[in-house]
Amino acid sequence: SALPGCCMLMMDAMSQTLLRGMPAIHACWIVLMSLASTTAYRPNITKLAPQTMETKRLKETYGRVYEALKLHQEQTFLGVRFGQNPSDAQVIQEIVSEVKPALIIETGTNTGGSALWLSVLLEAVRPSAKIVTIDPTRIEEWIATFRSQDPRKSPFWERRVIAINGLSTDGRVHERVKALAAEAAGPVLFICDSTHKYDTTRDELRLYTPLVTVGSYAIVQD
Repeated sequence: SALPGCCMLMMDAMSQTLLRGMPAIHACWIVLMSLASTTAYRPNITKLAPQTMETKRLKETYGRVYEALKLHQEQTFLGVRFGQNPSDAQVIQEIVSEVKPALIIETGTNTGGSALWLSVLLEAVRPSAKIVTIDPTRIEEWIATFRSQDPRKSPFWERRVIAINGLSTDGRVHERVKALAAEAAGPVLFICDSTHKYDTTRDELRLYTPLVTVGSYAIVQD
């Protein structure tokens, strides 16, 4: 791709290393999203302007400043701390609008801002949909750390979000999510946004990409 922000994961050397030993993935697109993602994620739909050195510098500067100032720790959605980069959020909502998933699997709940935001999106495109979000740290601890409002008080959370406290790679957690995916009456979308460490990301991809349905997406953030 022309820019490194949000790109299709094709079988280059990096992705071969990441996916080595994983089951064959024929069902879904895998999207890599870094800070300040600004590129196309769908071929022949979103056109890219030719990259220039200036646009590259601007993008890299934005990413550095955004991260250095920890702006993601200051953002809120409906009063809840919301750690999504705005450019990432724009692309994700396009994907949600296109796929209209019946189930979104999210690893990395944190304060719950992203799950709440996804629930509001699903209210518009598929009101019957559910979100299962997984985190080994209890949401109360995240809320206290960031002094966030509690997303569980929102009716959007109550209607749609299933929060699992546990390791995403734990067999019991995976079996529960697998059962939810099997019950989903429509597309399944996966968002990998937990520790951002190599081993955890690799294991989550191995476990959860097989649950993604044909034509949907697995999104790997940061």
